[in-house]
Amino acid sequence: MNKLPLLENINKNILNKIAKSYGEKKTIYEHTKEVLEVYDNFFKEYPNSFNKEEKELIYLACLYHDLGKANILFQNKVANNKNDAIDESEIHHGFLSPLFLPEKEIENNYSLEVLKILSTSIFYHHTREYTKKDIEYVNYAKEYIGKPFSITSSFFPRDGLLLKYPGTNKYISDNIYGLYFKIKGMLNKFDYTASSGYLISELKNKNIEITNKIKNKFQESKLTDMQKYALNNSNKNLILIGSTGSGKTESSLLWLNKDKGFYTLPLKVASNAIYKRIKESYASPEKDSIALLHSDSFEVLKDNDIKYEEYKQMKLLNSPLTICTVDQIFKFPFKALGQEIYAATLSYSKVIIDEIQMYSPLILACILTGLKIIVNNGGKFLITTATFPKFLENKLAEVIGEENYEIKSFIKEDEIKRHWIKIINNDFDYEKIVSSSKDKKILVICNIVSKSVEVYRKLKELKAEKVHLLHARFIKKDREELEKNIKSFAESNEVGIWITTQLVEASLDIDFDELHTEIAPADSLIQRFGRCYRKREYKKEEPNIFIYHNNSKNFIYDEKLLELTLEKLQKYDNKLLTEMEKIKYLNSVYDEEVLKKRTVKYIELLEEKLANFKDIIPFSYDNKEIQDLFRDINTINVIPDSIYAENEEEISNLIDKIVDKKISAKDRYEARRTLLKFTVPVYKINDNENEIKAKGEKIGIFKVPGNYSKETGFERTKEDEDRFI
Repeated sequence: MNKLPLLENINKNILNKIAKSYGEKKTIYEHTKEVLEVYDNFFKEYPNSFNKEEKELIYLACLYHDLGKANILFQNKVANNKNDAIDESEIHHGFLSPLFLPEKEIENNYSLEVLKILSTSIFYHHTREYTKKDIEYVNYAKEYIGKPFSITSSFFPRDGLLLKYPGTNKYISDNIYGLYFKIKGMLNKFDYTASSGYLISELKNKNIEITNKIKNKFQESKLTDMQKYALNNSNKNLILIGSTGSGKTESSLLWLNKDKGFYTLPLKVASNAIYKRIKESYASPEKDSIALLHSDSFEVLKDNDIKYEEYKQMKLLNSPLTICTVDQIFKFPFKALGQEIYAATLSYSKVIIDEIQMYSPLILACILTGLKIIVNNGGKFLITTATFPKFLENKLAEVIGEENYEIKSFIKEDEIKRHWIKIINNDFDYEKIVSSSKDKKILVICNIVSKSVEVYRKLKELKAEKVHLLHARFIKKDREELEKNIKSFAESNEVGIWITTQLVEASLDIDFDELHTEIAPADSLIQRFGRCYRKREYKKEEPNIFIYHNNSKNFIYDEKLLELTLEKLQKYDNKLLTEMEKIKYLNSVYDEEVLKKRTVKYIELLEEKLANFKDIIPFSYDNKEIQDLFRDINTINVIPDSIYAENEEEISNLIDKIVDKKISAKDRYEARRTLLKFTVPVYKINDNENEIKAKGEKIGIFKVPGNYSKETGFERTKEDEDRFI
């Protein structure tokens, strides 16, 4: 626009109305002024994050977003010190605010389509369903707004919106949706920030200090080739392939350089480890220089002196560097209402994807689609991985366009030799494991929890000393302790045995002397190899990796993929497997044509999910549906009977707090976090009769029968097994 309207130009009678009565009373003028101050502060820090038109439209959204609060019904409510609860007779203020837009001026300066985008951004700036009929809306506007104020807009929901929720059945182009999510996402970011009592939506970026510390630590001349390449090409989208232990973390941080960034990992425990490592070794000493986000991150942050209010700000993505799991920021490709803030923030940020091949077809399709959206809207990405199958390279080129990134491998023929493999067509060689454990650190990896427990018991029967068990079915407080123990064991001079499951593939930075593993898909196997002789050279001419094909029950991997993995591995049996040979082996398994001929479902599922994302209709998913889909494993949190009985008083008190609206949101949140320490994730049960309730309200946690011990974790009773999927 030639001249943007100012806050002072708005009707004073509107601006002097109350915006909220709870907490500190504020007028619409005062709140809007704060939102616009957040807007100004953001563009001082990130002046080139959006183009001129986008900046103007975000400004207009901020200026007009709360004017709907001037309606009589809302004002009567806040005059009586009631909060923003909506009764059946009231229409939410967000749905009314677009009525105040200078419609003709916006249409003349931009376009009718832009007016619809701006109207939609304001209309849905609170994530709510709109279910009123048009005539109800018209009558409400005349009754409660039209009388005290002059409204010239002809805007009504069914005519003036780009998208409708619920009920949208309209596909819109990527460009149009991109403009929409930038306006709404940044309006949400600025509005949430001001409503939380802050005027800064992006903390001062100190990421250049991380770059400088890495340079000083390694001396710039002694950086690895991968690290130098990442630093020198930090303005590009990159895929960097390097063997386990080759310095991928430092490469990622050097690529990030001075820019705002998100570092994503497959698992929470991996995120915790990277957060701790970066915070202790490289990050600025101020506690707000690096954030951690996943479903349990507040527990970790509390140990680092982060207060609940600071954690809430981290959730608004205000940190210069955020370490997170992908579910925290990558649900936006579903185009659900409420996800716009993530897409908007990533459009001026850099995102690092660590070990992308670890994800299921659905999540991988979501990530690839998300990267395309990020690239098309100004953001950048880096993928770092030890294994990058050819089919994945092909899919990335297909979705994003190979002209939009560079791919480079830093794996060389002359890299140190680390792994001599041996295939055994039988169950684990328990005698060998016990014998080796007398002078070595032995890692045993099973595909499922029940097998790991079985192996643990057999080794105990053989009088093996120092045998430990770690899997996903320990209650959270016990599992956290076990994870600390396995890391300290790996770093010590102790010898003994740790039995675990696939959760160690990309989650724990551990180094053992000998690995015994069940057969798994090729990429998983190579990840498992990386937990043995992680950075050391192996000089003996005998196996240190034992791969067992024991025909045990498999519930998690495609059988045909396992057959192909084993078949292609035979040529390397009883040989030293170099880093280059690992890549050749991986590509021989994940050859797209071979996979299709063998009817391996992974490629088929990935293509199906990518096609679904390509044609997705905005607002066709809600956030709960996405959460269920994105986890891609239908698990629930359960409290075993025995744990409940042992801790009944504490658990009961926590349950009561979770639903107690008289205490603060912070205290309710902390009660839930504490309660989760008594839970175990399991596959969903077939009925809901055991879901815990408090004051008639379900809390999403189940109490179930089964045996639990600190030694072996949670085991379902045989008679109860048919209740679990």
